[in-house]
Parts: sequence; C-alpha cells; structure tokens
Amino acid sequence: MKIKRKLMVILMFSLLVTACSGSGGLAPLPAPLASEDSRFGVDKNINMETIDNYLDREDVAYRDVRMLFDPADYAAVGGDADLSKTITGFKIVPYPYIGTLPELPVDGAYQDQTLFTVDWAPTGEILSAKPLFKESMMILKELFPQDQAIFIMCGGAGYSQMVKDLLIFLGWDETKLYNT
Repeated sequence: MKIKRKLMVILMFSLLVTACSGSGGLAPLPAPLASEDSRFGVDKNINMETIDNYLDREDVAYRDVRMLFDPADYAAVGGDADLSKTITGFKIVPYPYIGTLPELPVDGAYQDQTLFTVDWAPTGEILSAKPLFKESMMILKELFPQDQAIFIMCGGAGYSQMVKDLLIFLGWDETKLYNT
C-alpha cells in the first residue's frame, strides 16, 4: 500500500514538472511590431535589449543571417565584417546563401550562387524570387520552419529584414517573423 502511494506521489510530481516545463508555461510572444526608430524594421518588443527574455523557447526557431566573414567593405559604413558576437541558440544561415542581394552601399558584396534569385525594386520591395534549384524551397523550409515563430538577427538588421521580407514574399506567416 505504501509503495502504491509513493508511486502515485512520484507520478503526480512528474506530471506537474512536465506541465510546467513545456512552452505552454511561457509567456506568449508579442505580435511582431517594427520600431518606428529603426531604419531596418527591428522589432519594438523583441530586440537585442530584450532578447534574453525570449531565449531557449521550443516554439521559436533562432537564426543569425550574417556571414562568418563578409567580403564587403562594411567598415566604410560603420559596420563589422566579422561575425564577432553570436547569441547561444541562434543557428547561422548567411543571407547571401538564401537570396541575391540588392545593391548595397558597400563595395565587394557577396556575388555567388544562392538558393533564390531575388529581384529587388529600388524601394527595397521584392518584385520576384525565383528558385535556382528544385530543392530551394525544401531547403528554405528546413532552415526556417513555418510552424514556429522565427527570430532573425544580423549585425545591423539589414540582412535580417531582407530575410523577413523574402520569407513573407514566399508565403511565410508574417505574424511569426521577428527582426531581432
């Protein structure tokens, strides 16, 4: 009888711990909302100042879209070409691997093969995005799961906004995409 009671207590404790440790016990994510102060649409609520409050969630895919080293002269515009700081949990998926770049205000920008050829309007809007491989969309869906919120980051928010724009253009739910 005592063994059954102990097993019941252990079972109840296990269920309580399991229920409290899942993503169901986490605060809901706020809706993505671009800050009015951000040139590249950094999220007002989830950004580098608040990111620590939203890490290690199972309902979020974390992606850093910077290159390990960017050949462009970003020092000329106050940037850093090296991937010098990362956040634990963010997987590196360089933007230039995903899509072609619009004309950038730097020399020597990446000019190699990508998953998609993206035609950018001078205003920054996407006019078209054509897959270069029959597997391009499959790879993109693996890297950016459509059933999760996605936090996208880069050094200055430009690449991350380009990825966000491209994903929306290709059919991702914009209410799940955050330019952090």
